[in-house]
Amino acid sequence: MKNMFQPVNLAIDKDNKFYITDFGDNTVKIFSNLNDLTTPTSVITGFNFNEKTFSFPDILITLKEVSVEGGVAETHNDKLFISDPFNHVVKVYDIDNTLELIATLGSFGSGDTQFNQPSGMALNADGTELHVVDMMNHRISVWSTSTFDHIKNYGSLGHGENSGLYYPIDILHIGSGVMLVADCGHNRVVKFNANGSESTPYVVKKLDEYVKHEYDASGILSLTTRTFPLISLETDGTNFYISDLYTSNIVKFNSSWVEASTPVAVYGSEVGNVKFPKGMLVLVDEDKMYVADTMSGEIEEFALVKNF
Repeated sequence: MKNMFQPVNLAIDKDNKFYITDFGDNTVKIFSNLNDLTTPTSVITGFNFNEKTFSFPDILITLKEVSVEGGVAETHNDKLFISDPFNHVVKVYDIDNTLELIATLGSFGSGDTQFNQPSGMALNADGTELHVVDMMNHRISVWSTSTFDHIKNYGSLGHGENSGLYYPIDILHIGSGVMLVADCGHNRVVKFNANGSESTPYVVKKLDEYVKHEYDASGILSLTTRTFPLISLETDGTNFYISDLYTSNIVKFNSSWVEASTPVAVYGSEVGNVKFPKGMLVLVDEDKMYVADTMSGEIEEFALVKNF
């Protein structure tokens, strides 16, 4: 499925419309359904995603309950939240009102209500709080989804085995307000309680680190860099999925964080392979996973197999 320059993250609303953040032209593209990604029905502009840097815009949709005749409640689309890393804000749109921009959260800086490259986002258990990864401030920023007021920050810069964040990049709610954070600079997944305190244990999974050695023309070592593979988290309610930048694999873990023997996707140019998998969207009812492959410019579809 290809009609993007560099797709990064994706979301789906109640009406099965598909929303994709696109690095290549700094837009959010909206498609009427998953089966036709040829021509977007709407395009939102005015972002600064900056594809040349290690920061990724996220997209998130909230729903609302609306009372109809007979006192029955129906679920409707509500708001669209988009993190805009290099404008250092989160933009909020009203889905039911022709995508009107209704709020802008934050500004550039390190103050309590400011961002320095906002990235991944997640909702709390009842959808009243938006938790935003504030990557370059090494913390999580929490906002009201109704009033858009800032509530609090949690997490801080640190390098301890049982504390601290270092370039966090994604966040995932796993129930009861508990959040998993992709602590990219430490190559690990960490857990926070519903109140924002660090869980015990704090580190739920430590990933392998990759070291790259670069040599000059004379064969002399000129640079040694450590790469940080962990860039995205997802769950199907039973298993966890991690997008690994270094290997370009999507790796599956069970609830005890034991790795499956076979990745969901591996590097390659053939159908079913990926080159730079970033955003992952699991549709449990359809047993499918959709992946935004930034380098190939495609959205890949995979069958969801919960069993190892």
